[in-house]
Amino acid sequence: MKKASEYYDLYHDKLYSPYNTADDKNKLLKSIFFDFCDEIAELIKLRHVKTDAALAAIIAEQNKKWNALIRIFEKKRGLSYLQPDGFFNFWQEEFKINNNNEPVVERPKEGESYE
Repeated sequence: MKKASEYYDLYHDKLYSPYNTADDKNKLLKSIFFDFCDEIAELIKLRHVKTDAALAAIIAEQNKKWNALIRIFEKKRGLSYLQPDGFFNFWQEEFKINNNNEPVVERPKEGESYE
């Protein structure tokens, strides 16, 4: 797992390069998002997550790191291309997590899938 400062070190030169197009920046922002998602998968395995509430807690934890990364970008570069709480907001919509970090997931009926 990387710290927010490590993500900054990894991405700041690439993200703020004057040679980047808008498409280049979007690809880098997606890469940051997917790196955070990969960490969720790692944490699920490490912590042997079995409940929706535990997953919601990991998402909230990653969102704190996301916001810390934003603060670092803003402090060192004057702006951030990431949106505050953007990581949580994506997963909140995806999994219907409420403001208390509790999942509001409708379970599929027996024999049905989530799709």
